[in-house]
Amino acid sequence: MPNPEHMVLQQHRASVVFGLGLSSLIINVVGCCANQFAPFVFPVLALVLGILGWSFGRHDLRAMQNGSMDASGYSTTKSGKTLSMVSVFLCLVVLALLTLMTLGAIAAFTFFSLWAP
Repeated sequence: MPNPEHMVLQQHRASVVFGLGLSSLIINVVGCCANQFAPFVFPVLALVLGILGWSFGRHDLRAMQNGSMDASGYSTTKSGKTLSMVSVFLCLVVLALLTLMTLGAIAAFTFFSLWAP
């Protein structure tokens, strides 16, 4: 049985989790502004980064609570996980609105093309 005083803890990834959450949120906001150039590219990229940050943060916070990871980056990891969660929910809203706008444009184009002489 190993002595708990000599137990080696995993290094925390707080900066990675925070970076993923922040970059996901920034890409999502920029994607909303640059919607006409690449409508679905930025929200999908932000969604992937947000899901990665959320899952890394959840894993690291559980490891910190269990005592198997260095807890010095707890607050930064928690902030990164929160940023990732906000970004994922914002991405889902943006993707839903983009899908509705695309379907509306297709329906309007179809409707008006049927009535054209």
